[in-house]
Amino acid sequence: MSIFGDIVNKIFHRAKPGEQAPAVAPEPLPAPIPAALSNVDVEAVMEQLASENPQKLNWRVSIVDMMKLLGVDSSLDHRK
Repeated sequence: MSIFGDIVNKIFHRAKPGEQAPAVAPEPLPAPIPAALSNVDVEAVMEQLASENPQKLNWRVSIVDMMKLLGVDSSLDHRK
C-alpha cells in the first residue's frame, strides 16, 4: 500500500473506533471519496493523537511528525 493509503487508513481507523478502516483505492490519485468518509474531522483526530503522545510533534508542518503520530513507518527508505 502507498504511504498515502497508510495515512488515510490510520486516520479513518482512529475516527471510527470498532469499525474496520476503509480500503483506499490504489494509485492514481485523486480517488473519489465516499460521502461517509468526507464527514471525518481529520484535525480533531490528529489533535487527539498529539495530545496523547509524550513527544512534541508538529504534525501540521512535518510529514514525518504526522507519520509518527499515526504509527506509520517514517523512515527515509519508506518515504522514497
